[in-house]
Amino acid sequence: MKKSIIAILFVLFGLFTFAQPIHVLFLGNSITASGIPDHFREFAAAKGKVVFTEHYWGGQLLREYVQDQSRIDQLKLKLTEKPWDYVVLQENSAVGGFYPGWIEGYFEFYSYMAAKQITDIIRQNNPCTEVVFFMTYGYINGDVMNFPTDNYLKHQTRIRRNYKLLADSNSAIISPVGMVWKKIRDNETWNQELYASPADHHPGIYGSYLAGCTFFASIFNEDPSNSSYNPGLDTNRVKAIFQAVKSIVLDSSSVWNLNINVPDAGFSFKRTDKTIKFKSDKISKLVTHKWYFGDGDSSVVANPSHTYLSDKEYIVKHIVYSNCYSTHTFIDTITINTASIKDLSNKVILKTAGKNQFEVHSENPVTYATIYDLFGKKIAVLDTEKHNQTHLFDLNSFSSGIYILEILTTNQQESFKIIVQ
Repeated sequence: MKKSIIAILFVLFGLFTFAQPIHVLFLGNSITASGIPDHFREFAAAKGKVVFTEHYWGGQLLREYVQDQSRIDQLKLKLTEKPWDYVVLQENSAVGGFYPGWIEGYFEFYSYMAAKQITDIIRQNNPCTEVVFFMTYGYINGDVMNFPTDNYLKHQTRIRRNYKLLADSNSAIISPVGMVWKKIRDNETWNQELYASPADHHPGIYGSYLAGCTFFASIFNEDPSNSSYNPGLDTNRVKAIFQAVKSIVLDSSSVWNLNINVPDAGFSFKRTDKTIKFKSDKISKLVTHKWYFGDGDSSVVANPSHTYLSDKEYIVKHIVYSNCYSTHTFIDTITINTASIKDLSNKVILKTAGKNQFEVHSENPVTYATIYDLFGKKIAVLDTEKHNQTHLFDLNSFSSGIYILEILTTNQQESFKIIVQ
C-alpha cells in the first residue's frame, strides 16, 4: 500500500513539474468574446499544455480601460487575481485601422497612449508578464463607414501598420490574426466564412478557430499543424488554416516579436577608422546588455560605440539578460586594420539573391571576401579574383547556421551577419 501511495505521489509531482499551468488574460471587446480564448485553450490542451484563460471586457476601446481612476483601479485589481503569464490587448477593429493623423490623430493619441498606459500597469504588477497585441482583421469590404472608398486590403494594411507600431513601441508580442486571415482570403474560395456573415464583422466559427490557432502559434512559438483539436470543422479547411498560421506566424517570428524579451545576444557593427558602432540584434527595452570589447573596456548600453587604440584582433563578448529568462552570450571577433582603409565613405551593400545566395555591391573593387563562424574561426575564403564591384556568392554547400561575411575593398572593410538555411 505504501509503495502505491509513493508511486501516485511521484506521478502527481511529475505532472506538476512538467505541466506548469499558463495563465492568459484577454482584454478585448466582442471580437475577443467570439470564442477565441476558448479555441486557444483547446489548441493548447490538445498539445498537452495546461492553460487557463479569462476574458476581461472593460470597454470597446483600449482607452476605456484607463479613462478614469475607477477603471484603472478595476484593471489593477484584475491583474492581481492570478499570476498572469500573458495579457492580450485588442483595440476596437475600426480604430485599429484608422489612417495616421485621421480625426486629429485619434489612433496615435488615444490608442497609442492607452496601450502604453495599460502595458505599464501590467508590468508594474508583474515585470515578467508578456504583453500580446491581438492584430485584428479587415472588414469584409473595408471600413466604408469611416472611409467610403475603402476596401478590405486597405483596411488590413492600416491594421497591420498600427498594431506593429503598438507592439514595437511597447516591446510586446503580436498575434497576427489579421495577416493569417489575409492569407486565407487570398487563397481560399470559402474565405467569406471567416466572418459571421457578410454584414457582420465578427468572426464566424472558422474565423474564431483561425484566431485561436494563431494565438497558440504566437504564444508558444509552435507549429499547430498536427493538432488534434477540431470542433467539427471541414478537415481540408482546417489544414489550410494550419498552413496559413505556420507560414505567416512561424516563418516570420521576428516580425511578430515572438521572442522579443527573451535574451538573445548577437550584433552587427559598422566601422569608421578605429571606432566601431555596435548594434544589438535585440530591440527589447526590457533586457539588459553587457559588452566586453576585448581590450579591457566594457559598456552596458544597448548599442555602444567603442574606439580601439591598436591595430589587432579583438574578441568582443555581448551578454543579454533579464530577470525573467536565462542569460545568453554571443562572441565575435573584430579586426582593426586601419592601414588598409583610406576612405570609409563608400558603401558596401549586401543583398539576398536567392536561397543561400548573397550579392555584394561595392563602389570600389572587392579584393577579399572571408567567411567566419560566430567564434571568429575562418571557414572559407571566397573567390574575388576578378576584383569586380559586384560579386555573387553561392553558399548552398555550407552547413546551415549563422556566419560572418567580411568584405574588403580597395579602401573599405565591412562585416555582415548572414544566415545559411
